[in-house]
Amino acid sequence: SFEALARHNVDLVRASGAELLVVPCAECARTWRLDYAPWLEDGGPTVLHLTEFIKENLDRLERVYKSLANPDA
Repeated sequence: SFEALARHNVDLVRASGAELLVVPCAECARTWRLDYAPWLEDGGPTVLHLTEFIKENLDRLERVYKSLANPDA
């Protein structure tokens, strides 16, 4: 059932200790934010769609990319 899957997924993420969950699709973000909300009332990870994560971390990601692409600079 959906409820069993939701509980299972929430339990797995909680057991991992993750504070941030980055998801690759809009439906995943919606599911975690809205549909799983009843199982996350006492807290859970911050859920970001991949594009939100990139937007929030673009400066840092650019620095990492540049250091990897040009290690001698």
